[in-house]
Amino acid sequence: MNDVIVAYGTETGNSEGLAERLQQQLQGSGHGVRLLELDDVQLPSISQAKAFLVITSTYGEGDPPGNAELFYDALMAGGVPLGGVAFSVCALGDSDYEHYCKCGRDIDAQLEALGGRRIAQRVECDAGDESPYDGWVAQLMPQLAQLASAQAPAQASPAQAPAQPAPPQQLTPQPPAPMYAQPGASSPAYPQEGATRMANVGGSAPATPARSSGGPLLGSKKKPLFAQIIDNHNLNHPQSEKETRHVAISLQGSEVEYQVGDALGVYPRNDSNLVLELIGLLRLNREEKVELDGELMSLFYALKYRKDIVKIDPRLLEHVNPSYAPPQLSAALNNPSARKGYMDEHHVIDVVGQAQLQLTATQLIACLRSLAPRLYSISSSPKAHPGEVHLTVDVLRYALHNTQRKGVASNFLAEHEVGSHVAVYVQPTKEFLLCDASAPIIMVGPGTGIAPFRAMLEEREMTNAPGQSWLFFGSQRSSTDFLYQDQLNAWVRSGRLSQLDCAWSRDQDYKVYVQDLMYRHAQGIWQWLEAGAYVYVCGDAKRMAKDVHSTLLRIISEQGRMSQQDAEEYMKRFKSAKRYRRDIY
Repeated sequence: MNDVIVAYGTETGNSEGLAERLQQQLQGSGHGVRLLELDDVQLPSISQAKAFLVITSTYGEGDPPGNAELFYDALMAGGVPLGGVAFSVCALGDSDYEHYCKCGRDIDAQLEALGGRRIAQRVECDAGDESPYDGWVAQLMPQLAQLASAQAPAQASPAQAPAQPAPPQQLTPQPPAPMYAQPGASSPAYPQEGATRMANVGGSAPATPARSSGGPLLGSKKKPLFAQIIDNHNLNHPQSEKETRHVAISLQGSEVEYQVGDALGVYPRNDSNLVLELIGLLRLNREEKVELDGELMSLFYALKYRKDIVKIDPRLLEHVNPSYAPPQLSAALNNPSARKGYMDEHHVIDVVGQAQLQLTATQLIACLRSLAPRLYSISSSPKAHPGEVHLTVDVLRYALHNTQRKGVASNFLAEHEVGSHVAVYVQPTKEFLLCDASAPIIMVGPGTGIAPFRAMLEEREMTNAPGQSWLFFGSQRSSTDFLYQDQLNAWVRSGRLSQLDCAWSRDQDYKVYVQDLMYRHAQGIWQWLEAGAYVYVCGDAKRMAKDVHSTLLRIISEQGRMSQQDAEEYMKRFKSAKRYRRDIY
């Protein structure tokens, strides 16, 4: 019998990190392990494995991640009986999205339908909360031990009993250790390792370099870099309805490296005023000590640095007394559909106020999510800006229930002045790589989706790449929202940017979007595709990415004189050749 196969599907590296952790845990228990990306798994090989364990995220609107698309399609096509192979699935997702954990759920159901035997129930990790993973491993270990025992030769010695857990450490009140590392210094791992997708979620890059025996690399999730902001300015005109910040961060002296297509993880902090408002509503003492991840810290510290005090966790609703709940909240307590709607439209502070909650500090901490880092596409080339990394950040401010609200991470960055410091790490990814320098590229990135394409164009300029480049950019108004206008126009004049097409949705009586301009240039796009062009898309998954995809299929069908089915087959081959790369969120 073969080894355990641990296979992962990932866009931002979270699933890969858990898969590597599982590999180490299994090897430590004496199991042979093969660690694979899902697209490297051959379906017939699954039935020969001791067990098939899947850790996968869901991308965009319920899609498999980029390195799992081929496996997903082949598995869903069926036709390969699995012969009772042991399997289990750990799914990663964000419950704010409609198709939460869909990829993991689909794979789990199909493996069972093809004859697999589930040895541990599927678990789902929501928005960077990896605690379900630990429970999953606890389910798996005894099952895998039984498999190993059943498959061992008769003369083999009995399997060693699992080690008993060490007794819990005695907690001693003390100030929490510093969370971040100064450049070149050692630091403890930041307690929260997951990451939530934000605008400009990163694309891809080679795998993280091998870690030395000294521990995690500086500038990684477990050892973030405490880096200085060296530029922070608004890219929009003062009269714009939007605020988009260009944030430059120094990497000098840190030896932290990145490549075009990587993402930068940012550890945010909650707004102190919101923290104090929440504490005040609950009539709690900000200095009261609470336990979190084996540490004692003040309630204020836990809420500011470690807990998400915006998104509602379902555990919070368990403390609501229906007698004090308004109708919409009361309906959410017993109806899953109404609950999701309520949670989408309200924040933690709304539940506390509307339901007149009475919670202890310990209860409050127990029913809040961990504060996850946010990932942003890097908008700079390291060749063009040595020792720096740039971000393009859409600052989120809006009214909700007659109260002004602010996006946690975007405002955290926007309000940091030059000279202040933030904790960051580089998140290498696998699919959004810049292609060969000689290949033509078509880039579609409205709004802050332009971020990775600025980096790609800088990289091509610095390396004098011969390949042609075509950019479709869009925003509200040309006079106020033309991000990086001078730089883009300079590239057009120099020929570095072969063609620039901008869609301004509010410069005329009717809306114009990037997909509209793509269709106007259908013949040119088709010619570029036939000449070997790569297509890159970055931006909103719910509308823009779907519309761009549909437009691309229409162009292929009409310009290639194909049926819809043939156009979809063309698109499938196009994706299999890794010439269609999307960074959508």
